Amino acid sequence: MKKHVLTLCLSLACASAWAAPILDPSSGHYYDVIPASGITWDDARSGALGNFYLGLQGHLATVTSSGEDGYVGAAVAAAGSGEFWLGGFQNPITETTAAAGWTWVNGEGTFPGVNGALGFANPYSNWNSGEPNDYYGAGTEQYLGINLGVVGGFNDEGNLGLIGGYVIEYDPNTIPDHVPDAGATASLLGGALAMLASFARRIRK
Repeated sequence: MKKHVLTLCLSLACASAWAAPILDPSSGHYYDVIPASGITWDDARSGALGNFYLGLQGHLATVTSSGEDGYVGAAVAAAGSGEFWLGGFQNPITETTAAAGWTWVNGEGTFPGVNGALGFANPYSNWNSGEPNDYYGAGTEQYLGINLGVVGGFNDEGNLGLIGGYVIEYDPNTIPDHVPDAGATASLLGGALAMLASFARRIRK
């Protein structure tokens, strides 16, 4: 089986060959840790969606349990240093504070911007101490990273200088990746209304 790999880099000098994705036997999901220093979250998301393994389309990893968190965190730590992107983002529609609107890319729902007892909340989250905090000002850290100083720890991030890469997940039961875009939604709605108006004019003729 061939593996199609799409790697987005911020430098023309960036080139690597990756080992095969690793299987988490407890979940049946595969993970691929992709070193890509300074990559944006959007480019990491596109890179994940452009990868396929065993017929499964990749997506940025969604960490929804303590077991998965431990597995992914350890895999990232073994691959290299730095913080790696996960598939968490703040929904622009519900982002009212640094802790609000955190959502998984593939429709697995929202997750809290605050930990439960010992980080074991349902839905699961495992924020580093003092996170999320929009460190650089309101709305400056809208994407989720893992392993900034703490293996498996969550962090809201906006500083690309801290990013070492991203994690792809291949899930047999995956839900298609979907990140809401208020502008795109408005554009689609406007186009639909224009088509309806045109159709109504033709009927009246």
